[in-house]
Amino acid sequence: MNPLLDQPAATPEEIAALEAGMARLVGGDRDVVLVPAEAILALEAIAASVAAPGRRALNVVTGPYGAIFGGWLRRGGADVLDLATPFDEVVAPDAVAAAVASHRPEVLAIVHAEAATGGTNPMAEIAAIAREAGALLVVDAVSSIGAEPVPAAQWDADFVAIGGQKSLAGPPTPSAVAVSERGWALVDANPHAPRGSSLSLTDWRDVWIRGDRSAVPGLPSWLDVRAMLAALDRLETERGDAGEGRLGRAPVPLVHRR
Repeated sequence: MNPLLDQPAATPEEIAALEAGMARLVGGDRDVVLVPAEAILALEAIAASVAAPGRRALNVVTGPYGAIFGGWLRRGGADVLDLATPFDEVVAPDAVAAAVASHRPEVLAIVHAEAATGGTNPMAEIAAIAREAGALLVVDAVSSIGAEPVPAAQWDADFVAIGGQKSLAGPPTPSAVAVSERGWALVDANPHAPRGSSLSLTDWRDVWIRGDRSAVPGLPSWLDVRAMLAALDRLETERGDAGEGRLGRAPVPLVHRR
């Protein structure tokens, strides 16, 4: 028997354990939608879920993925203001505050840490600006998760994209999206949000999160599910062995693309 090729499909119990582990990464108080693909699909699913004709969005661009996200928002009809910096700089909170005052966004999107540059945006300050403005907050934490704290509740983050192949040192799939109650309310009220689609966040929620977690939606790769569980176990062991472990340390600057 080949231990890699002759494995049974991932069980509901394994999927539930992975979901719970992903939730703990962001504080444990958000629903987690697993996406059986690399995090670029999770990010596109978020954009498709929040974009609507005329919806105002402030998109902070400090690297290539912010630029891509803004394009997806525009495709959905959103009125997007890109706040761009040179890719070797992070954004200044004052610049975000000024853009929020002028554009009055309903959604604020930002990449927490940039894999291409190693820059980490000042999320606590930016989250406070979004909160004061009443804007939903979208955080791309694909590169930062596992290297830095991502306290979704403290930030009032409504959508947090999670990936495994960066600081978690896991496989690229599955990725995940942590969603707040306010985030779900926006998606449910958006007739343009995908349903019956690989980009649908609500499909997974309705079948799995709001079901009895006995039927696994889609077909996540069981090798990747088990590899991701191992990565999460390793991270939690490091936390136990060395306080916060990797969390709280600045990420190692990376030069390759996600």
